[in-house]
Amino acid sequence: MFHVILADDERETLNLLESLIHWEELNLFLLGEAENGNDLCDKVDILSPHIVLIDMNMPGIHGAELIEHLTQIEHGPKVIVISGYDDFSYTKAAINSKITGYLLKPVDEDELNDTLQKAINELRSEQIAQQQKMQVAISVHKSQNILQAQSFWEHIENDTFSLSSLSEFLPPSFSGPLSFFQVCAFRFINLKDICSQIFKGSSSLLLYGIKNIVEEFFSDYGICYCNNQTKEFLLLLVRKIDSANLSVLLEQACHALLKSLSIQTYIGVSSHHTNCENISLQYSNALYAVDN
Repeated sequence: MFHVILADDERETLNLLESLIHWEELNLFLLGEAENGNDLCDKVDILSPHIVLIDMNMPGIHGAELIEHLTQIEHGPKVIVISGYDDFSYTKAAINSKITGYLLKPVDEDELNDTLQKAINELRSEQIAQQQKMQVAISVHKSQNILQAQSFWEHIENDTFSLSSLSEFLPPSFSGPLSFFQVCAFRFINLKDICSQIFKGSSSLLLYGIKNIVEEFFSDYGICYCNNQTKEFLLLLVRKIDSANLSVLLEQACHALLKSLSIQTYIGVSSHHTNCENISLQYSNALYAVDN
């Protein structure tokens, strides 16, 4: 299911759009509405929709500035522009920003739903491309990753981490004395459904994709490991990060997982310790936090 935000400063237009869209047929869900550009930008940042339909002439940030902002967001939504003005400058701005579609008011029902289908096709093509990229990477690294992950989880389960054993799992960039350790435990609500729908039942492929996305945000701070048998996933931080920055990065990672893989995520965070002998306990505490 793909999530949609509608944005227009006229309530009548919002109601009309909601009535014209073939929600069930296109497998779309109305995530929210906005009546000005600033509110829309805030909701896009918080809710991470797959598609936004925007009016070009709302209060606040609008027009070409709004389009530029939305289309430059990493993992951002597909943008469909709606305008009551057949103005070439708007059309030119829309084309140059590589939006998905440009519709004129009054909106035609068939044209609207055809444009939404185009956005869905683009999203699915991107998901397929990402899946193929992951499959190539897995074929190269699968055996090594599985053996290393098994060893890592054995240390977690047996509570046997030491600085020496931990160094086997850290890349060279983390060489040197370590005195900061913190664990984040991830819970994925719809893992089974997404695995079946997008990854043809391959949980290892899906978990590998999740790992790659989380590492985009935390490669400077720590390492991620997933357990292919239990589907557990943890992030071990070994470089100091304050709680505010950690919250921001975790929120961004959750948005990226939702946007790229439609994965819904909850995260529990342990307190930080100065030695690695408490990593197993920290993981237990992080699991308790996410489950309660």
